[in-house]
This record gives sequence, structure tokens and C-alpha cells, in this order.
Amino acid sequence: MKERAEVAIIGGGVHGLAIAYNLALRGIEDVVVLERSYIGSGASGRNAGGIRAQYASKENIELAKASLEIAEKISAELGFNIMFRQTGYLYLARSEEQVRYLERAVRLQNSLGVRTRIVHTPEIREIVPLLNTEGVLAGSYNGRDGIARHDAVVWGYARAARRLGVEINQYTEVTGVEARGGEVRAVRTSRGTIITDTVVNAAGAHSREVARWLGVELPIIPAKREILVTESLEPFLDPMVIDLETTAYFNQTDRGEVVAAIHVVRDETATYDTSSTLTFLERISRILVHFFPRLRPVRVLRQWAGTYDVTPDGSPILGPVEEVRGFIQANGFSGAGFKLCHIVGRLLAEYIVTGVLPPLIRPYGLSRFREGRLIRELEAG
Repeated sequence: MKERAEVAIIGGGVHGLAIAYNLALRGIEDVVVLERSYIGSGASGRNAGGIRAQYASKENIELAKASLEIAEKISAELGFNIMFRQTGYLYLARSEEQVRYLERAVRLQNSLGVRTRIVHTPEIREIVPLLNTEGVLAGSYNGRDGIARHDAVVWGYARAARRLGVEINQYTEVTGVEARGGEVRAVRTSRGTIITDTVVNAAGAHSREVARWLGVELPIIPAKREILVTESLEPFLDPMVIDLETTAYFNQTDRGEVVAAIHVVRDETATYDTSSTLTFLERISRILVHFFPRLRPVRVLRQWAGTYDVTPDGSPILGPVEEVRGFIQANGFSGAGFKLCHIVGRLLAEYIVTGVLPPLIRPYGLSRFREGRLIRELEAG
């Protein structure tokens, strides 16, 4: 392992690897990625693979739109197929309040160049013929959104970064970050110390603990999210379907498995626990069978959990912090990390190289929480 590096990145998930690749692409090859387990072992390998621009705030829409545009062509750039299928995202509204929310969100998305549209029951049945639309009043649909293989994104960025000279150290635990005079000086690991003046904190739900080594407080709560897949079925579900009423979402993989999860759990408790629960299995099964009655006899093959890094406004923390020079944040994604990795990797690398913060990530600084500049999405009720 190197004893010195121009940039040390803590976390070998999609963000750490995307930043490393983009740094090397811009001429900074002296980059070290430090991952305490194997690459993609955290949230990057425990998600449903969705990539969408259907957000409900100007900042998030613009950032997600830019990431989606990169996802459309990143396979060719990396020389590795991330298996991105633009099968669309379909949101379902089951109350008048939810319909009004979707209408407002679609207007905002359209004003920013995202071509989402409101769809009604007949068209929803055309998009997903087997969907039970009882009680569904309307939806929003964007066919440009889609699903990628999360493991392929991890491997693609890792291989491309290595080709460009990045050193990726797996099974290397970071035990501390040193600073003097308000500037980063070194990273301590289980395999030795690396002298560096730039550290990227891409440690996901553990980013809060990393920041505390330098006296920086990140308002991040680690939150458990569970997910399951069924046995493989003949393809019947193209888009990712999201029910606003329950926040449950479903899609079908390229292998035919049905993936099902719940996006938001209210009144959650901070935890790093990733054990599976019967409570989740019962709840998601009832919702899934409601929307797709034919799935009642289908068996669940796997169930697992991951950890979100949740911020008070549900938006990421990106860029430098005032307290320590050279300490860069790429965390707090609150479930949007996989979707945003392509643009965040590019923009944070640009900042590290040039010292100029790109306009798209300026709103996401840590100081917004202190200054009351939270990034608020429209309320869905």
C-alpha cells in the first residue's frame, strides 16, 4: 500500500470509485481508495438499481437529470456494460392529494427539461398490463428513467480506475484521519498510515463517524432499508413502479426476478442493523400481491437489508467543509446515492482538480443546515 497519495478516498462504493475514476481521468492518478470490506459491500451492493430524474425540487431534479444523462453512455466510456435498461419509472397516486402532488412535480420537472407526463388508468394499464389499478387515480411516467445492475456499476468504475493507475485497497479499515492547523495531513489504516492533504469521505452511513475524527458533525442518521427478490418469472414488468400511498416500489430484473422494497419508514431509529425481518416480509408481500394478484403463489428467494445515510432534508452533503481544509464530503444521499453517483463522481473530481465548486453541487454544502437553506422536495401528503 502506498505511504503517500495526492487523494485518499474512504469508501469503496459507487461514489468513492466514481470519484477515483474521474480524478484519474483528469490527470490525478495518485489516488488511493480505502475499503474496509470488499468494493460495493455497503449500500452500493444492496439497492434496487434505479436511476431516475423524477424528483420534486429544482436542485435534485437538475442533479439527477445530469446523472441520468451520464448513465446513458457510461458503459462505452468505462468499457464495461453496466446493463442500464431505460424501462421507465411509473409513480401511482391513490388520492386526490397525491394526484395534485404529481401534477405539481411534473410541471416542475418539465420546466427543467425532464419530460415526465401525467398518465391515467387506461394508459397505466397499457404500460403495465398485469397491474391491479383498483383505487389508482393517476400516475406520472417517464420512459427515460431506468434500472442498472448495481454490481456492474461498481465493477465498471473499479476496473476503469485501476487501468488509469488508481490503487484500490480492499479489506483495509480506516482507523483515523489526522489534521494539523485546520488541514488534512494523513489517514491511518489497519495496514499503515498514508500521508495526504486531501481526503474524500464517501463512507456512506459511517461517514458521520469518519467526520467526527476531525471534529466535524454531519447530521446523518443510519437507517435500515429491507428488500427482497422472488424466483425468476417470464418478463411482465418493464418500469420501476412506485406507490405513493405506501412508498413501496417494484421492478423486474433482467433475470426475471421481481424486486420489492419500501422506500421510506417513518419514525425510524438510527441503526446499522442489516438483519432481515418477518415484519417487512409480511408488509411488502401484502402490497405486492395487491398490485399483482398473480404473484400470490410465487416464492421469495432472497431477503436482505442495507443502510441509508439520511440527512434532515433527504439530500446529500457534497463538497468541502469549513472546519478542515482538504476534507471533502460525498455522503448523506438518503437513498439517492446510486442514482447520483455518475454526476457526483464527475463534479467532485472537477472541484478537487480545479478548486472551483461546480454550480450543480453548490446548494449541497454542509453549511446549509446551519444557515437554514435546506433542500425541500414538494410534499406528497
